[in-house]
Amino acid sequence: MITVKDLSFSYNTKQVLFNINFKFEKGNIYCLVGENGAGKTTLLEIILKLKKIQKGQIIFGKTETLSNSILEKTGVVFQENVLRPRLKVKEEINAYMDLYNVEKNWVNYIINIFKLDELLNKIGNSLSGGERRRVLMALSFINKPEYIILDEPFTGIDTKLRDELRIFLDDYVRDNNVTIIFSEHNILECQKYNYNFIFMYAGNFLLTGKRKDIKSTLLAIDYEYTDLQELYLDIWERKELVEKLIKK
Repeated sequence: MITVKDLSFSYNTKQVLFNINFKFEKGNIYCLVGENGAGKTTLLEIILKLKKIQKGQIIFGKTETLSNSILEKTGVVFQENVLRPRLKVKEEINAYMDLYNVEKNWVNYIINIFKLDELLNKIGNSLSGGERRRVLMALSFINKPEYIILDEPFTGIDTKLRDELRIFLDDYVRDNNVTIIFSEHNILECQKYNYNFIFMYAGNFLLTGKRKDIKSTLLAIDYEYTDLQELYLDIWERKELVEKLIKK
């Protein structure tokens, strides 16, 4: 579990996170949605200690410090598609396999899941954006992580493979009782899956829960919607809806 307590963060005079309190439980996938500038990437970077906490706490299990032992159990994909340019894909994978001392069968399974067989002998900087994304996602699972933090992980990946990878995430969480947090813009596609959605708005968690929980919350304020994309658009276009949710 990752516990966020009283978390606030500012860039100079611009506050981007406002007193966030939330528990990311084991056995769940959390999907962060929101406009650019809503605070999604900043939150993920603070969780990963890439940005210093200004106010509040991030607690992994019962440990407040993101120690090396926890980092070894963490898988990460950043927005940037950065691979070492002169290494072949198989060399990247072998480096991770040696670093984490994982069995070959698991690595072969990950290679198959992310459809990397045809990429193994290619150099990192020769890959397309979608191919790099697949490699980076595969690398994030090499160490069998307990915590997976992904910033827009499906960008550039083909529709059919995206669906297969989303199913893999579901299976991985169910089989290993882990926590996955990822940011996403394709909410229309996401709503088909059993995610815990977090609608971020101006640095706040405006609305959280699975689809049925969100529906119940909105019915309580007499708001009905067709799908989560319609809700998403209404949040950013209708101030009165935001005001009702804040009061709720």
